[in-house]
Amino acid sequence: VGSKDVDILLQEFAIGKEYAVNTASCNGKHTITDVWADNVKVIDGNVVYDSLSVDDTEEAPEGLIDYALKVLDAVGFRNGLCHSEFMMTSKGPVLIEVNPRPMGANQNEKFQKAVFGVTYADWMFAALLDPEEFRKMSGKEYRTLASAAMESTYCFDDIEADPSPLIDLTKGMRTFFELPLATGIRKLRKTIDLASCLAQMKLVGPKDLMTKEFFMLKDIEENYPWLLFSTGPLDTENDNAEITAQKSEGGLKISVSDGAFLQNLYKVIIDGIRSLPKDGRMVFDEHTVSILPYGQDGLDRAMGILG
Repeated sequence: VGSKDVDILLQEFAIGKEYAVNTASCNGKHTITDVWADNVKVIDGNVVYDSLSVDDTEEAPEGLIDYALKVLDAVGFRNGLCHSEFMMTSKGPVLIEVNPRPMGANQNEKFQKAVFGVTYADWMFAALLDPEEFRKMSGKEYRTLASAAMESTYCFDDIEADPSPLIDLTKGMRTFFELPLATGIRKLRKTIDLASCLAQMKLVGPKDLMTKEFFMLKDIEENYPWLLFSTGPLDTENDNAEITAQKSEGGLKISVSDGAFLQNLYKVIIDGIRSLPKDGRMVFDEHTVSILPYGQDGLDRAMGILG
């Protein structure tokens, strides 16, 4: 109290795409454990970002990996796990931060094994307790088992709603891995930063499909948010609300009565898609389209993400 700051730390403003490079080190020998590219969105002046896996060293921007390893030597890091962030600028990589810790983002054991085959815990124990095991692990070329995304699921406004449609719609995605989010109507806070995100969804699968589904989901979040939330039954209250899927020539005809819930419609669509023949199609009557959020446009977005 009452002291004066006499030192000022300045950091250049770096423009480009941000990457996270995670490493393990044993007696000064470094190896790459995982690399992520950030998909950044600015909300009310605050940054919310998603992370998409960089699946091998060839996919990483030129110079990034070598630079990241040189940073570890420059700061004298020799043992354990390290999380570093860089901006790839027009002049090359620029260091944002370097931290002697594993990456956050709630990467659990199941997710890490599905994407990388090993966990941060595996790397940590080898780096600190078993140099020979570390040598074997680090001798393998960095390459993921599958592509992945860690998507920061956000709410577009302060609303009182049930996120069940979000849960049921995304569970129908072919690369869906997990979404730790509770159902039920409640007050949901508008997302303004990472801390206020609803949850973090994880996707795992082939690169092209995972990337396609990821950006389709982002489009819905930003432009068709009411496809993901429910404030009650569609249109009007109706104790006899029902959703029917009737077999028709070459596919299914879906009909929804007033009072049905959006999330239940998604469940019927997903079950219907699984039962369709390869060249089958799904048809919706005019009333169903009219009571859905965003009408035909919203239906097209929902069907697109469900394949």
